[in-house]
Amino acid sequence: MIDRLGHSPAYAGVPYAVQGAGSVTVGLLTGPGPRLLGARRFAAAGTALTGLAVIARAAASDPVALASPSASGLGLPCVLTTALTAVQREPPDALLGRVRPPRAHRTSSAPRRACWPPGGSRRRAQP
Repeated sequence: MIDRLGHSPAYAGVPYAVQGAGSVTVGLLTGPGPRLLGARRFAAAGTALTGLAVIARAAASDPVALASPSASGLGLPCVLTTALTAVQREPPDALLGRVRPPRAHRTSSAPRRACWPPGGSRRRAQP
């Protein structure tokens, strides 16, 4: 994306900063947002924003290149916080301490596992 826009590699920090600003902004809204819109609408809005951000990354213009990470920064936290909140609210209170950590870990670690190199392992072989 940076090469197509004709910027130096140092320009890559600008979209990251814009995405971070979007995440901070929506972080302030994650408390009242699901209460006002409902959890499903809040997550759907985040999914729609993230989808638009992915599509917009294909455009080769500076304003769109900066709007795309902003939309991504706004959308992804909506989906993730709604999913983790649902995981916390779903199990009965008696099982909350036993059910929440594994389910929340699966929700948040799946994208990291997909990025591991094929055949990679977190453990070292014992000599």
